[in-house]
Formats: sequence, C-alpha cells, structure tokens
Amino acid sequence: MSARSIAIAGAGIGGLTAALALAKAGCAVTLLERAEVLEEAGAGVQLAANATRCLKSLGVYQRVAEQAVFPTAFAVLDGRHGTRLSGGPMGAAAEDRFGGPFLVIHRADLQSALLDAVREVPSITLKLRHALESFTHDTAGVALKLRNADGEATLTADALIGADGLRSVVRGALQPQAKPSFRHRAAWRATVPVEALPARLTDKVTRLWLGPGAHLVTYPVKAGRAI
Repeated sequence: MSARSIAIAGAGIGGLTAALALAKAGCAVTLLERAEVLEEAGAGVQLAANATRCLKSLGVYQRVAEQAVFPTAFAVLDGRHGTRLSGGPMGAAAEDRFGGPFLVIHRADLQSALLDAVREVPSITLKLRHALESFTHDTAGVALKLRNADGEATLTADALIGADGLRSVVRGALQPQAKPSFRHRAAWRATVPVEALPARLTDKVTRLWLGPGAHLVTYPVKAGRAI
C-alpha cells in the first residue's frame, strides 16, 4: 500500500510541525506556502512542557534548544512601582513537575529549526510560491487549485490541512461564517538588545508586569542576546 498523501497549506510553525509529525507517521506530505521565502517575523514565544515534549518526539528539540533560553524563575510585578507580587522557580523544578523543560525563543528561530528539519525529510516536499486558491473534496480525496509563478497549477491528495493563518482559505471554504472579528484587544510585540536595558532586567527570568488596563510580559530570546 502506498503512503497516504497529505497536503498542508501554510509553512508557518503549525504547518511545519504538522508536516514533521505526518512524515513520522508514514505519510507523504506536500507543504504549500504562498511566500517566496520564509522570512523572520514576530517576536518571542514561550514553549511549555507539552510543546517541548512534542519537539523531542519529532527529533527537533536539540535544534530549538540551541537558540532558546531556559528561564530560571518567573516573577509577577506591579507595573507602576516594580514591586514583586508573586513568583517562583522554573528550570529543573518546573521540568520535574511537568515532565518537560520550559523555554522561551524567538519565533523566527523556532520556525528556522523546524524548516531545517523539514528539508531533511525525503517524504516532505516544500513548495514555496504556491498559494492555495480553492479546493474540492469527495470520498476519493481532495483536488487543490494553486497559483504559482507560472500561473495556475493543480494537486491531488488524500487529505488537506489548513495551517494558512488568520485569513485561511481552508477555513473560509469549510466555515464561511467564521470570519475574523476584532475583539478590541491588541498585543504589541518588540525585541530589545540586552545592551539597551539595565543589567537587572537581562537575566533568565520571565516577568509579568501588571498595570491598569494592560500588562507587559518580558523574557530573553536569541540565546539571551535580546529581550
């Protein structure tokens, strides 16, 4: 019996991870990404034990760990006065409690590690500059209509996974009523070189600053070179 063929729309963190998991399960995966190149985007991301256990099972944990930071503690602070309200140890204590390490990493570094792993798996085909435009499906599988540099293209697969973001073509076709709506909450992300901050804020501590109507989370990324 030939391997099941799975198409994945979107080569972000979700799509890359899904591709690795499906390849490990014996599937032939085609990963479709509309961008011409996968560039650095976003800021930081926190990976708790449930995520790092998955990275270990996929064989990419060590790649990720090389660019990550392992916080030694967390602290909850009064955002106006800087006084400590609560906190606790992390590191080995958290790993023993939850069965896996907790780490923080820049999103681009996480995506890069996953991408490097994907490119080493023969059963995964990555197609950049291939945008999913539409699809049809029946009991035989899925027929995809794509747009690439040469114009229109088609692809057939046993199944299709939508990992194509906020304005997902897959979700839009399956659940057209589920449109994104602004919930009047905004998150601003930024990275700051450690040299620009006081030394007391450049340690391996994840901080949650609580203020009136807002909060700020700070933690190190880029192997400790930025916050």
